[in-house]
Amino acid sequence: AGRLTVPWLLVHGSADATIPVEVAAALRERSGSPATELLVVEEGNHVFGARHPWAGSTPELDLVFDRTVAFLARHLA
Repeated sequence: AGRLTVPWLLVHGSADATIPVEVAAALRERSGSPATELLVVEEGNHVFGARHPWAGSTPELDLVFDRTVAFLARHLA
């Protein structure tokens, strides 16, 4: 993480039972880019409420999509 110098968006669910949210926070702390952002989705699980097979979006997943698009628009403009 410390070698990354490009803008970086970390997205993590606060209720992720697979990978603790502290892992994302540690990556953010160690990032070599001042443009690194951490979005913690409250009550979001590892897949932000999505299901397989696809059953449609969820409010948590919509938030992830919206914030990702906004991040890319800022940094790729």
